[in-house]
Amino acid sequence: MSNVFSAALIGSVAGTWLVSRVDIKYLVHGFIPVSLIATTLLTWVESLDAMLMLAFVYGISVSATFNAYVAFSLSQLSSPTHRNIAYRLLMSALGSSFAPLFSSMMVETTGSMETALVACAVTLVVVALILAIVEILSQRHLKKSTWGVSR
Repeated sequence: MSNVFSAALIGSVAGTWLVSRVDIKYLVHGFIPVSLIATTLLTWVESLDAMLMLAFVYGISVSATFNAYVAFSLSQLSSPTHRNIAYRLLMSALGSSFAPLFSSMMVETTGSMETALVACAVTLVVVALILAIVEILSQRHLKKSTWGVSR
């Protein structure tokens, strides 16, 4: 667990720095595959050293992705208000609080940590699909608004 939390601290600092330097879309779309690969590999590896390294990578990617998600969601608004920011912080706090509860319940119910990791991987796939849909819709909207201006 110390690897995950150490990685979360490093990821938080790195994520904050990256969000200020790199296009947010690239970060969000880039960290999801990293998290997905780390999660999937955690179900396959048998070496403790490999698990600790993957937990470290996963912790960094999740923490850095959080900063990117917040920045990405706020960038979708023309002028974010304090309510938008407070809502995003509330939702992230709820997610951070309930994720360990739900994963623990899964492990307790099924008797296997692999089930929780597979559920995490499925969730990451759903998030990736939602982001792809948002990107497609955003591009369509941009084309329509650009097309209407040039005429």
